Amino acid sequence: LRRGSVYLNALKAEGWPVDVFSFHAYPEEGATPSRYTWMVREVKAALRGLGAPTKPLWCTEVNYNLKCGPIPEQTVPAFLRSTTARSETAGVSRVYWYAYPGHSDPNLLGIPFTPTSVGTSVLRSL
Repeated sequence: LRRGSVYLNALKAEGWPVDVFSFHAYPEEGATPSRYTWMVREVKAALRGLGAPTKPLWCTEVNYNLKCGPIPEQTVPAFLRSTTARSETAGVSRVYWYAYPGHSDPNLLGIPFTPTSVGTSVLRSL
């Protein structure tokens, strides 16, 4: 949020000409969805601290273990469901998972979003 504060202060100076607030969440290596919850709380606290108006909050990029290898396949459905549930509880009205299929580095993202990594039924349920 330190980097975003310049941008948010500029929006504030212009009278908050926004329809929605968005953020990206990439919890640190080895972190679980509980770290995502902490990140959402930090974003909301920063917006409150600046006196931002109440607007929808979207997470426009999320994934885990960025550049540190894949999440074990048996853990993936729990991460997806937990992040979705935590978003709903925290008032994040949209969540967009960052997935870059076909990238040459298989360790780029923890959850690569292929039918073999997350399962077709999980993809349909999101």
